[in-house]
Amino acid sequence: MTYQLSVGSLDGLLFEGEVTRVRCRTISGDVAILARHCNYCSALGVGPAYFDLADGTRKFARCSGGMISVIDGKCSLLATKWVWKKNLEDAEDDIDDDDNFIDE
Repeated sequence: MTYQLSVGSLDGLLFEGEVTRVRCRTISGDVAILARHCNYCSALGVGPAYFDLADGTRKFARCSGGMISVIDGKCSLLATKWVWKKNLEDAEDDIDDDDNFIDE
């Protein structure tokens, strides 16, 4: 089951589409958002983030500050800084290595 995700930053809209899961770090810990999640809002912390597309592809990034909300089944993630992972091999193992990220 999928739901609509919009990811934005100060640079503009970075992603908009259907996903099956979002995981990111909030100020109170990591959170995973699945389809049919209750309405929710939290400030974002600093750390890894990823989301799974409907085809099974996982997109990794690092997020620094902002907010995430789920309203009526649609998820919005507005980050102060969002940096995409450029090499997806072993992404979860080296998510904190600056050399593996690019600004887009």
